[in-house]
Amino acid sequence: YSSSSSSSSSSSLYVTRSNPNSRKQQRPKRGEGGGGGGNNKPNKNNNRKNNEKRPNRSNRKAPQDNNNYNTNTILITPSTNKKRKYIDTIPCTHFQNDNCPGCITTSHITNTDIVRSAQLYFTSSSLTKHFMTTQQQDFHVVVPSHITKWRTQAKLAVSAKSKWNKNAGVQLGLYGRGSHNVIPIPECDVHHPSINIAMEALEKASAKANIDAYQEDIGQGSLRYVQFMVERSTNKVSCSLVWNAEQLKECQPGLSRLVKEMKKSYPKLWHSIWVHCNDNYGNAIFSRSPGRWFRMDGPEFVRESLPGTATRGGGRGEGDDEKKKEGLLFFSPMTFRQGNMDGFDIIAQHVAKEVPPGSKVCEMYAGVGLLGLTSLSYHARNAAASFAEDEEEDYDDDEEDEWWNDDNEERSQQRKGKPLKWLRCSDENPANPRCFERSLRSMPSEVTGRQADGFKSNKYNKKKGRKQNRKASNNNSDEITIEDMMAQMMANEGEFNTSFNYDDNDEEEEDAKNYIKYTVAAAGKAMYDGQALGADVLIVDPPRKGLDDEVLNQLCKPHDADQDYVENKVMLRNNRQHNLANDVTTLIYVSCGFDALARDTDKLLKANAGWKIKSATGYVLFPGSNHVETVVIFKRRGRRMMMEDW
Repeated sequence: YSSSSSSSSSSSLYVTRSNPNSRKQQRPKRGEGGGGGGNNKPNKNNNRKNNEKRPNRSNRKAPQDNNNYNTNTILITPSTNKKRKYIDTIPCTHFQNDNCPGCITTSHITNTDIVRSAQLYFTSSSLTKHFMTTQQQDFHVVVPSHITKWRTQAKLAVSAKSKWNKNAGVQLGLYGRGSHNVIPIPECDVHHPSINIAMEALEKASAKANIDAYQEDIGQGSLRYVQFMVERSTNKVSCSLVWNAEQLKECQPGLSRLVKEMKKSYPKLWHSIWVHCNDNYGNAIFSRSPGRWFRMDGPEFVRESLPGTATRGGGRGEGDDEKKKEGLLFFSPMTFRQGNMDGFDIIAQHVAKEVPPGSKVCEMYAGVGLLGLTSLSYHARNAAASFAEDEEEDYDDDEEDEWWNDDNEERSQQRKGKPLKWLRCSDENPANPRCFERSLRSMPSEVTGRQADGFKSNKYNKKKGRKQNRKASNNNSDEITIEDMMAQMMANEGEFNTSFNYDDNDEEEEDAKNYIKYTVAAAGKAMYDGQALGADVLIVDPPRKGLDDEVLNQLCKPHDADQDYVENKVMLRNNRQHNLANDVTTLIYVSCGFDALARDTDKLLKANAGWKIKSATGYVLFPGSNHVETVVIFKRRGRRMMMEDW
């Protein structure tokens, strides 16, 4: 299964540019498609003949929608910037034969109702007047990944495979539209190949272990739902079994039999196996209680390369080099993870590039901190590259004339690459901070200001971890070499310790802790606790309902130049009269619900808070569905708004 799925992970983009205000017809160039030699006149017969032979050439026009938009769609590979054939069809048999509810279309994936609504909204006259410049009034639609085999996380319903044979096991699929009848999708073409293999493996194991499906009408049965999560670097699957039970002991002995059969039949397929106890009535797949999760086998975390790092290719199994890692993301079944990680990598890099260098960044609805950590890593790499170039140019300068000195502040401001001054992330899920801290430890210390303190073994591999710890304790040297860290990583599956190893200098420890923070709090509470105070940039990635009222109300307040600059709420003299987002001059809004985005955008622009739209981009993150992930960049003048950014 590893070899069959590696080809589906290469990153690519479809880019669509739509602007109804500039519908210029593209005229054919002289001599285009017309014979050869020195003939510069267009040959209609040859043009028609060539078009018939190559109907999918990359520069052809995409199908026009009902609104007659001038829409040109091409496929671009970011690493080479080469144009490839335009492919806009998902060859899935379930959509045609089984009426699968997972997709609403298998062709013209950029021509869905939600995409057209977004195009109409952002190109309407009521919105275009709020753009910073007239040249930026286009609404771009991007398909950031291949349109097949993109889903690396799937939540599937469970039903009995046979009504007459109780020993036939279970079948996995999706609920049909308007019903709870499970439609099996064993050959789903948008699933990562490992997910389809995992579905087959689990169904076979359930038959051998005599596992019955949960029956909602009578509230009896064992297995309710299944979640699959693919680790792209290994193509292995982390499986979460949702069991109809309140405690782990109620799952036995069926659970142990099922796990044994799963490991026996496909030992190299599974990354880890979890069980989640949920005996509540209703449609909620997971219970909110963290005490309902139990790891039965394998490592705790699924690891992914940080978007934009040198290992973004290696993260997909293409020559991964541990010594060149620039950061990892850690996910557990208790944390949120995007269904299309290849596509969201592109969105994260887009967000990072929109953060001005040297900014103070606050991220709300952060999850495991994917967007904030990507921005942190991106600007640290750019700063290092800029410093290396300037050091080479200024080799003969006075040694005391360093670029970071106060005397050279004006010169420093002109540098394109500057690291972030600080990063604050917050989310209400208490499982996120452990993933966030491990990500920090996987990043270079010059980026995070923190030092790694070795690695911690998995619980299922305690013996190896204890041997490594005893070996390290017998060494009198405090220095940890790369070889020692790599040896521990190979023995312990690379789980990072949660404690930092600082020097004796308390100031350095305190500065490092204040440089990057993670707070467990809902967005509204984080705003009122002062998380955005002093921040230049606010990144928000809310759920479908949009921004919380507490966050939106603060962003709708105009900038107050007379308000004191503070970075801590304790320093505020009168909390009620202060704007808790007063210094935010860049708002990066990543939306998964377009209706809520349109509502929040209207409020921001009508509030007289000074906001203008710099750009709006729609990402078809889930090809085949009626969904668009929108990234809108808002700007306003403020205390630190640079003229070149305006």
